[in-house]
Amino acid sequence: MREAAFRNAVHLLLVDGDPEDVALLRSVLEHSRLLKTLHVVESGEEALRFLRRQPPYEQAPRPKLILLDLRLPGISGLDVLKALKKDAALRPIPVLILAVSNDEDELLAAYDERACAFIPKPPDRDAFETAIRGIEAFWLETAQLPMS
Repeated sequence: MREAAFRNAVHLLLVDGDPEDVALLRSVLEHSRLLKTLHVVESGEEALRFLRRQPPYEQAPRPKLILLDLRLPGISGLDVLKALKKDAALRPIPVLILAVSNDEDELLAAYDERACAFIPKPPDRDAFETAIRGIEAFWLETAQLPMS
C-alpha cells in the first residue's frame, strides 16, 4: 500500500519568502506519504521561472499543487496567480493562497483570479501546523489532482 501511495505522490510548490513559515511547512509535510517533493521558491519571479521551466529551472517537475503566499518580494502573489490562470498549461494546477491577513479585499481578489482556497496563516505555530495538516488531509489525501 505504501508503495502505491508513493507512486501517486505529488510535487508541491511552495512560494513563500518567510523562512519560518517555510521551515514549519517542511517539518509538517516531510513525513507525508503522498508528498514526493516540496519545492520552495521565495519570490513571485522565481515561481514563474520555476513553473515555466526557465533558467535555472529547466528540469523542474510540474507541481500538482501550489501553495502561494500573497505578500512576496517583487511580483505579488496575486500577480503570480493571474499569470498562472492566463497560461493554458499552468491553469489546471490548483493554487491555495496562504495569507498573512484575513483581508476581505485580498480574499475576494484571490477568488476572482480562480484561487482554489484562501487560507489565512494563523498567528501561532500550533494553529498553523493544524492548518497545514488540514491542507495535507484534503489536498493530498482526499482531492483528485489534475494529471500533468
